[in-house]
Amino acid sequence: MCGIYALYSRAQADVAPAARAMARALRHRGPDASGTFECAGGVLGHHRLSIIDLDARANQPFRSDDGRLALSFNGEIYNFIELREELRALGAGFRTTSDTEVVLRAFERWGPACFARLNGDFALLIHDEARRAVWGARDRLGVKPFFYSMDSRDALFASELKGLLSAPGRRWTLNERLAYRYLAADFPDPDAMDETFVDEARSIKAAHWFKLDLERWTLVQTPYWTLDPQPRDLGEVEAARLFRETLEDAVRIRTRADVPLGAFLSAGLDSSSICALAAKFKPGLPTFSSVFPGSPVDESAGIDLLARHLGLPSHKTALDPRSFAADLEMLVRLQDQPFMTLNVYSQYKNLEFARNAGMKVMLDGGGGDEILAGYADYKLSAPPSGSRVVPWISEAWRRRFGKDGQDRPAPTNFEGSLHGSRLRHALRESVLRAWLNKSVSWDDRYLDLSGMALGVEVRVPFQDHRVVELALSLPPDLLLKGDETKRVLRLAVRDLLPAPIVEQRRKIGFEFPFCDLYAKDAGFRGVFEALLPEAERLPAVDAAAFRQTLAAISAGRSNDYNVWRPFNLALWLKAYGVN
Repeated sequence: MCGIYALYSRAQADVAPAARAMARALRHRGPDASGTFECAGGVLGHHRLSIIDLDARANQPFRSDDGRLALSFNGEIYNFIELREELRALGAGFRTTSDTEVVLRAFERWGPACFARLNGDFALLIHDEARRAVWGARDRLGVKPFFYSMDSRDALFASELKGLLSAPGRRWTLNERLAYRYLAADFPDPDAMDETFVDEARSIKAAHWFKLDLERWTLVQTPYWTLDPQPRDLGEVEAARLFRETLEDAVRIRTRADVPLGAFLSAGLDSSSICALAAKFKPGLPTFSSVFPGSPVDESAGIDLLARHLGLPSHKTALDPRSFAADLEMLVRLQDQPFMTLNVYSQYKNLEFARNAGMKVMLDGGGGDEILAGYADYKLSAPPSGSRVVPWISEAWRRRFGKDGQDRPAPTNFEGSLHGSRLRHALRESVLRAWLNKSVSWDDRYLDLSGMALGVEVRVPFQDHRVVELALSLPPDLLLKGDETKRVLRLAVRDLLPAPIVEQRRKIGFEFPFCDLYAKDAGFRGVFEALLPEAERLPAVDAAAFRQTLAAISAGRSNDYNVWRPFNLALWLKAYGVN
């Protein structure tokens, strides 16, 4: 896990001052080392958080033996040991034990075809001096963020959006369509997942590699992986065995680290499964949890049960609402773009807690709900619920961006009459479009940005591409059967976990009790009352309706935690000077 950035000028102008500004904006991502590679009209830079091979010889940009290639790489390649042995058998030599060198040797041997061989979470840039080109790639599920901005003069790349926004001499404007969908509590369209909240910046697409031709000044992205698993008609016993083996290996290779490693633990099935499997490879694995004593979302009892059952050290931290006011502006700025809920704050404080305990790598259960139909939206017979009109969105913005007078699309719940192949197709499409392409990519960005602000790398075994492919190939009743979600996972780990954890149906996760605090804690509520004028000035917000919703939350009559979003958008616009 590191920070990468690059800036190229088509006219080969001096880009050093702008590159230095980008480097400053990303310095927090690499407290252990930094470096640059410079060429005519270009700078490729790197900030290192050392995880694998702590020796300085593994620092970046990492140069090829002939000096032709320079690699700046963020993330981890979890199968680097196996790849290194394969490359050695083909005659490659190595001067480090890092996964970084494995990536470069693989590119030397196989070119861009190497990216499909990598099992990891990564964003990378390779400057190719001989071909006057820059090659890049992003991991299959977009676990690692990767942004770029390109016009007729310059091309910029960075691990974080703030790396681009820090470059001087550019004007950045708000992507209003995306802002509307954010406020309407609707995730972005999966066909436009490369959009950002800034019109002039985009994300490199997940599961794509690209080539920037510095002579022709063209950037072309090419997919190297498509999630299209073929249906597998497996019985419960065989499916559970295969899923357990696949997930266990995904966990195993993600415990590879030359620094302290821990895991997040809630009382839910996903994180507890990861902890149980990881303990096989890391006995005494320390676990870290956020708790909310007295809150409806507190999971202390379940966490204690799991820690005793697994024999793992348990470290719990209770969030103090009084710290929220001091942290709010920092949180908005480090997150680069507006975020969905204040669960991000829970994640940040839990990461901070783990960092303060000496952890540098953490395992996380993110993605389990998405690939295994764990959300209520997947329930086959669930009736549509919730208004499709957000009352505090202004009518002017609804007319501009809404559809048929609605803010949210029609519910995607399934009909109870779907059977056989129709059911399989419907469930699979919902997983792919409604969640996997949406919430995973957003949640991963939150974890990455919070982790990197604290010098902690987060790894997500459920997002190993082998696990995802297997889950989406299974018969639908192994994902969802009646009100039993994630059935194959329950079957796979029932011998590892306490029965109350395996059998529970209530879903909580790392929740932040926004509405509960707003109603009961005057200090917490006061933070938002002070920000209310800024939120009301947004043209997307109907001020009167917004105040009515806040009053209802304060009185305990509403649980609309999405009211956080106008506050977040207003703070973000102010922090980054986006117009």
